[in-house]
Amino acid sequence: MSDEYAITASDGATTVARSVGVQNEGMIVTLNVTTETEGETSVRVTDELPARVDPNEVGFHPDHAPEDGTAATDGIVFAGEVTPDDPLAVAYGAYFDTSDLDGEPANAGLRISATTRVSEPESSFGGGITGFLGGLFGGSSDEEPDVPDDRAGGAPETDSFEELDESAVEEGTDEEAAEDEAAAEEAADDEQVGKDADETPDVEEPEVGLDEEPEAAVAEADADETEPAVVESDTAVESDEGEAGGVAAEGSVAAALAAELEAGDVDEDVRETLTTELEAELAESQVARLDRVQKRTDDLRAYVEPLRSLLDEEGRPTEVVADLRDEIRSVSDEIHDEVEAELAELSDRIAGIDASVEEAAAERAAMSDELDATATELAKAREELASDLDAIREEVTAELERVERQTREGRRDIAADVDELREVAAQVESLRDALSSAFDVGGSVGIDAGTDEETTVDSTESDTEPDVAESAEADEQAATDEAETESESPDTETVDVVTEPDETQTVAGDDEEEEPSFER
Repeated sequence: MSDEYAITASDGATTVARSVGVQNEGMIVTLNVTTETEGETSVRVTDELPARVDPNEVGFHPDHAPEDGTAATDGIVFAGEVTPDDPLAVAYGAYFDTSDLDGEPANAGLRISATTRVSEPESSFGGGITGFLGGLFGGSSDEEPDVPDDRAGGAPETDSFEELDESAVEEGTDEEAAEDEAAAEEAADDEQVGKDADETPDVEEPEVGLDEEPEAAVAEADADETEPAVVESDTAVESDEGEAGGVAAEGSVAAALAAELEAGDVDEDVRETLTTELEAELAESQVARLDRVQKRTDDLRAYVEPLRSLLDEEGRPTEVVADLRDEIRSVSDEIHDEVEAELAELSDRIAGIDASVEEAAAERAAMSDELDATATELAKAREELASDLDAIREEVTAELERVERQTREGRRDIAADVDELREVAAQVESLRDALSSAFDVGGSVGIDAGTDEETTVDSTESDTEPDVAESAEADEQAATDEAETESESPDTETVDVVTEPDETQTVAGDDEEEEPSFER
């Protein structure tokens, strides 16, 4: 797919034509800037990009890239210099999807602003015409003359130089037609005068009469503002017919007129008349330049009065700068003092914080030492307690074993004693039977006595067994309680519990053993 779109925009005599070639992968745009204004013209062109185009995907052609050009969100912007003989051509490409473009490049905006550099027109008068133009446009005169609008051929309006839009195509066409008409009228005037309109400065000198002195010409102009124009026009024609003597006299008259204009000695009406007659013969490009200069001069004058008032109120720049420097120096000193005070305060605070930190560090070190010592003491006490507890546990265990052993031995002894008592009782029983059979007469007495003895032996045996068992259990319980008490109270002195055999039982046993012997 390849479509072509074209659009133009103009700023007076300067025109930019844009042609767009759309392809599948993007579009290629060519911008051609031309001017009909003599001399160099500074142009600034803005070409809006379609909304879908990313500025990062836009690049200038290497052979047609401007010296000052950028691609931004608002479009392609570039500036350059252009002359009638040296147009400016710029080409760039944009990569994007063009499948549904629908004529969008043709609807994009194109704007141009042109500024022509003003230079003094060359003339065969030398400094005469230059001095005249200088006095007429910003010389010794306090007021600038108005430029008439009824010049031959007509000049294009310059107010539209600052406002351009998409309708520039139609405006450019109308302006070109107007310029063609103006060129045709100038050609007709040139045939009457005998020179080209662009070369009219070479024949402008005869506008003041050949044989008249400057004073006479000024007086005649004061008397009748219309008559000098007629005389000047006639003399101009006569000079074209070849009067060499008149041409020789023109140099002095033009120089004198220029000197009077520069000195400000010419009446305002005469000045306006001369301005009208001289500017009627200027080329369109010169008229456009002078209009542009006049506009800029008016703009400059609009800024002069406010600037003058500002200088009257605020003083000269050197004084303002000096006052400003003094204020800056004063503020700088105040800031410096405040900063120094704050730095001193911060330094004191930091010193106090450092002292507090050091004191806290010392306290932490002391506490750490105390904690280490306490931990060491606790560990040592724990070890001592564990050792004492192990010793007590061993002692209690040994004591319990001893008590149990003694208890077992006591029980065995008691059992042996009981067996002996039973044997004794058996012997007594047999003895009683023997006695009963031996003593028939005293049988009753013997029986009673035997009965009493048997009862005594049985009661002794029955009383001895529980006492021995209870004594053993009591000894064992006492040893257990003592061991538990020692384990709960490590500082309590260990008391050895020694269970002694029940002497009462032993004695009783002995007595029981001896009693039968006694009876016998």
